Amino acid sequence: MPEQADKHKKQRIAWLVAAALGTIVALIVNANFLPRSEDPMLRGAETLDEMRDIVREKYVRAVDAEDLFYSALRGMVSELDPYSTFVSPEDVPDFLSALRGDFGGLGIYVAMQGGLLTVITPIEGTPAFKSGILAGDKILKVDGDSIEGVTILQATKKLKGPPGTDVTLEILRPGRTEPVEVVITRAKIKINSVRGVRMLDEEAGIGYLRVTQFQNDTAQEFRKAVRELKKQGMRKLVLDLRFNPGGVMAAAEKLADEFLDEGVIVSTVERGHKVEASKASRGGLLLTEPVALLINRGSASASEILAGALQDHKRAIIIGTRSFGKGMVQSVFHVDRRRSMLKLTTAYYYTPNGHCVHTGVACRHKNKYCFHKSNEDELKLGGLRPSVKVEMSQARQLQLRTLMHDREIEFQKRNTEKVALYDKMVMNTDTQLRRALQYLKDLKLYDEAISKMASADPPLENSPQLKTWVSPQ
Repeated sequence: MPEQADKHKKQRIAWLVAAALGTIVALIVNANFLPRSEDPMLRGAETLDEMRDIVREKYVRAVDAEDLFYSALRGMVSELDPYSTFVSPEDVPDFLSALRGDFGGLGIYVAMQGGLLTVITPIEGTPAFKSGILAGDKILKVDGDSIEGVTILQATKKLKGPPGTDVTLEILRPGRTEPVEVVITRAKIKINSVRGVRMLDEEAGIGYLRVTQFQNDTAQEFRKAVRELKKQGMRKLVLDLRFNPGGVMAAAEKLADEFLDEGVIVSTVERGHKVEASKASRGGLLLTEPVALLINRGSASASEILAGALQDHKRAIIIGTRSFGKGMVQSVFHVDRRRSMLKLTTAYYYTPNGHCVHTGVACRHKNKYCFHKSNEDELKLGGLRPSVKVEMSQARQLQLRTLMHDREIEFQKRNTEKVALYDKMVMNTDTQLRRALQYLKDLKLYDEAISKMASADPPLENSPQLKTWVSPQ
């Protein structure tokens, strides 16, 4: 008991010291500080300490002081946005394994939207994909427990687990009123980022490749695939970013650099007018080839960086449906004597023409007409608007993704006859891919689409009101 009392005394002292330090900093910054009782910094520290004591003394069961402390830290960032989160020491290993793209789980990318855990996209070939999970599905319960009000990290922790174990999800699908239950068996998730590399039309010189997500080695895989396609006579390319939830921002920038010889790829804007631009370098594997780039609602974050850069520089026509709309940049900080981590949104990113794809965030340009956000509904939706809109039903999308997955399996088995059969079935099912081929085979049609895009979306430097723009605060 004396040891426990001593422990509690030390923890109380730590809390008070932290509050005192915060107060001292506040007083130094503001020489004309308010009286003690009116100082918001001190009042907040006092209230936090007061609540901690009440919870520890009056709550119906005993609560560990450290758990309370970490809960307070999680609460500090949970209301900021769906992507900022505090990672306590016990959660750090899972957090790092997810960053590496090597973990045990279901194989889905999720985000909080309107307080609900929403699927950005399932990863091809994973348990979630095989179980029929779709982009836009809302996860209401995990193993019977509601996840309403939990943080994104707490929610994903419930989804992960040892390979071979089952988890039951209650999901609500867009357009439906009744939720359904889906039982999924967890597995080891390891992602290959470049897939489906092949010639679609040898006579027309049209190649195809799909990037499933952006990892540290994606640019290397991409260059290898492009060189192989060029050996086979590729002169035009279909780049498929559908169902790509993003990933490493630098990897998307490296891919964009292969298409661009100069100019801005993406700009990030931090609080207080700090703007940083990533620019293309000289040289690249695909500087002149016509490109049709495919996106849909499952294309997010780093996918939108690449698509936005190629669209704004008129290096590709974008075909499909509006992308997801995640335009925030997160940075990771070590805290708590490096035992814990903080993933915090530190900037918005903007396309070369000043578009912010993030839902509800205004663009950087001041043109009266915005190609991507021409009305209030589009502002709320966020994302990139394709140059050529081609809708596809959810049922057809699921059918297409299954065919793509099965084709990949046969390709790994080197079963050329079945691969050829799946290629035909994919082409018959994929209306967006067929439209891409139409534009690449008719370069007059392609050039008209590029010209139309240039007049509809003038570049940022031509905006006369650029100097009046105010960065996020």
